[in-house]
Parts: sequence; structure tokens; C-alpha cells
Amino acid sequence: MNTNINLPFFHINHFIYPFIDGAFLCKSGEYLNGFFLVDSGSSDNTFNKEALHLLAEGSICGDKRKVCAVNNEGEECELTDIKIKIGNIECEERFSISNNLNFKSMFGENTIIGILGAGFMRKYGLVLDYSQRCVRSSELTHFSEIGKSFVCPMFAGFHFYGIPLVCLTNGEKEFLCVADSGCNSSALTKYAMETVAKNYDRINGCQSMRTIAGEELTDLANVEFSLLSISEDESKIHLVPNTDHFLIINDKKHICWCENKEIPPISGLISSSFMLRNKWILDFNVGFIYVEAAYH
Repeated sequence: MNTNINLPFFHINHFIYPFIDGAFLCKSGEYLNGFFLVDSGSSDNTFNKEALHLLAEGSICGDKRKVCAVNNEGEECELTDIKIKIGNIECEERFSISNNLNFKSMFGENTIIGILGAGFMRKYGLVLDYSQRCVRSSELTHFSEIGKSFVCPMFAGFHFYGIPLVCLTNGEKEFLCVADSGCNSSALTKYAMETVAKNYDRINGCQSMRTIAGEELTDLANVEFSLLSISEDESKIHLVPNTDHFLIINDKKHICWCENKEIPPISGLISSSFMLRNKWILDFNVGFIYVEAAYH
């Protein structure tokens, strides 16, 4: 299938999320245009429940699926198969329908169709490109580390959690974080912050985190940390220093655990705003996150 697309981000209101233009097939037999949020922190697609009345009768499948946030909490969602258009991709995809995600309150009066997850990006070999501010087809069939200032393979994250992960380290301990384009603020457990941060300064006030499991208020801190840049050649592994504002999750040592307890847990989220600021490129075709040295 030809997936030669290049769709610019649309910034809705003041949110720094990667929205792209798309459409879905209505019961009238016509396609309705709107926006999809590309959410690398979700393995699944989610449809806006406010648009259910526009689907043909019988669109809802009989099955349900448990959809979780990174804290292993979530909801049982009904499923629907919907025909969509993304650039020149015209396909039928399965979507979960969440009652906890209110797209109208999150994104205003714009036509939000739903969320496209990491599984969709992998299926069609797409790239979430913050350097060019677009979702595009991958130009790569083989990844090369030459000319990259930061490199992180996504294979382990895909295999164990279904989403891309990166690693924060203090040289002795390592903490996994989701590269989460559906999150506007980075987040880290208090334990991870106190262990991995070079320095951190708490910020007065708090901020809310909204997920499919609901909403909670958390403390804030400015955190200095190092990202682990991982090369195929172990001698090229190096640390990339960074600073970001993090929501501090106080009541958990980690926020998500794999069913295989030997697999390291997830301790935080790296936000869309951080990835935009640092011009990250998430290539789901070759399975690497990277930053071009020219942008560093």
C-alpha cells in the first residue's frame, strides 16, 4: 500500500499536540473531515464518543476491551470498526470508545474524530516528526546512527508495552519513560525524580493530569536529568543532558508494570512539548527515536 503522506500538525487552542487532518465515513456514505490526535503513548485507537450518532447502525462491535493509562488503570471500552482517511491512506480501523475521555472539554469546539495510537503508526510505517512538525511516511528502510545526537530504539517498548520508551539514567540506575505525544506535560514519580535527577526544584502550585483513568492533581518540579542515547555499538552509548518541568506523582514508586515482572517498570512520561522543543523524530517504520545533530 502506498503511504506517501506528509501531514502538518494543526495546533488547536494552546495545546501542543500533534493533530493531523483526517476524515471518517458517516452513515450518510460521505466522509466527514476533522482532526486526529496522534498519541504515541497509546497502543490503541480511540473514537470520539460525541460522534457516535454519525456512524451507521450496527457499527458497534459486540466485544469490549480494557484500555489502560500508564498507571495500569482504565476502563472497559466498547469497540467499533470505522473507515477513515489519513492523507492517501484509506482503511478500516478498530477504535475503542471511552466514556472517560471528554474531547469537547479538552479541545474546544473543533471537530475531533479521535486518537490514532502507536499501533496505527507502526502498521503504516509512519513518522511522528517534531523537527518538521508533521506526520509523514518514513524515508528509511535501514536506520543509521551517523549524524544523530540522540538515538533510542523502540523495539523493547513495542514488544513489552506496545508503545515507545526512552531511558533516564544517573549512571547507576535507569528509569523507563514513555515518549508520549498525547501528554502535554512530562511526568515522573517522586521516587524516580529523587533518584535520577541531577538537580530538581519544586515549583509552587500544581497541575492536573487527564488520562483514560480519570484526572488527578500533581505537584510540579523543574528537573535536570540525562537521557540514555543507545547505539548498536555499546562504545557509542552516551548521556544527553536535559531539563524539563515534570508533574510529580507522589503516591507511586512506578506508574506501570509489565505482566512479566522481570521487565523494568515505567516511571514517567516525556511530553509532546518536550519532544517538539528538542525536535525528536519517532520513526515507527525502522523503530527508532532520534534527533538530527544539526538540531542539537
